[in-house]
Amino acid sequence: MSESTLTPTPFYGTGLEDAQEWLAYFVWYVTFKQLTEPATVALFALLMHGVANTWFSALDKAECNDFKALRERFTNKYVPAPISLWKCASDFWAQEQRQGQSVEDFYHEIKRRARKVGATDDTTLFALM
Repeated sequence: MSESTLTPTPFYGTGLEDAQEWLAYFVWYVTFKQLTEPATVALFALLMHGVANTWFSALDKAECNDFKALRERFTNKYVPAPISLWKCASDFWAQEQRQGQSVEDFYHEIKRRARKVGATDDTTLFALM
């Protein structure tokens, strides 16, 4: 397995990305690589592209050097607010298995959406059916 297959993808801040999932993977990666805080912040900055880079560049320099503060600012900016959870819940219930999509892939997609809306196991099973 090459390094490039493990490295987190760039984050664009377009709203089409799952910011919470991206951040979780980023944290797993820097933990796995045992990066120092300065290296973690540098990698985070490097992965910000497009409007996300514009957002990052406008941050106070003190926040840019403290990953805990940076993580909080990122979450506040890009993780959906509770008001938009209705859209996630709607998508959760409306998800249909795509043509050619395996049952296993469909199941994992439903589980991912269920985590986003905090659905119980029973509710997830109903949505899957």
